[in-house]
Amino acid sequence: MAHTCAKQGAHLILASRDVDRLSKVSEECIRLGAASARVIAFDASVTDDCERLVEEAFPDGIDLLILNHAWSLWQHMDFGNPRANVDLVKALAATNYFGYVAIAQFALPRMTNVPGSKLLAVSSAASFVPIPSKTHAYSASKGAINNYFTALRSQLRIAGYRSPSVTLAFLGAINTEDFSVVVKDSLINKSTVSAESTG
Repeated sequence: MAHTCAKQGAHLILASRDVDRLSKVSEECIRLGAASARVIAFDASVTDDCERLVEEAFPDGIDLLILNHAWSLWQHMDFGNPRANVDLVKALAATNYFGYVAIAQFALPRMTNVPGSKLLAVSSAASFVPIPSKTHAYSASKGAINNYFTALRSQLRIAGYRSPSVTLAFLGAINTEDFSVVVKDSLINKSTVSAESTG
């Protein structure tokens, strides 16, 4: 997405905890035609960081805000350790859900007065159908995004704001190392269940 915006000559703000990786993305964006590409370090699970990011990066207004950060932790539920199950869901929700909410809320005053501004919240197909095995916490956080930003879109219109538009994007499988492990594990579990069922 950053590369696509760069090719349109956009001024980009790239924010993440992984500044080293984003610095490489920033350099590539400049080569692709971005008018500028600034990197800012922040932690989406920390509300104060989300507020600081918006204030530092967007003093005037925001034309396009893309929320695309996510933390993936693939882990089975441990039915012998209920607290660990709760902590896992809370940890992923802090970044994947509450991070989206915080940035969006702090950004809205800088978007409602910009005609044609757009807010894009990136979700996942896993929010509808979780992959069997280890994605329950990740899928739950993405499902929360779907409902929140659908409600936000309606609330903005009810309040009389014409901007920003609010769009949800549902990404399918992305070929990453982590995802490959999850799929492999799911297939193994499915084979085991099938064998037990027919045996």
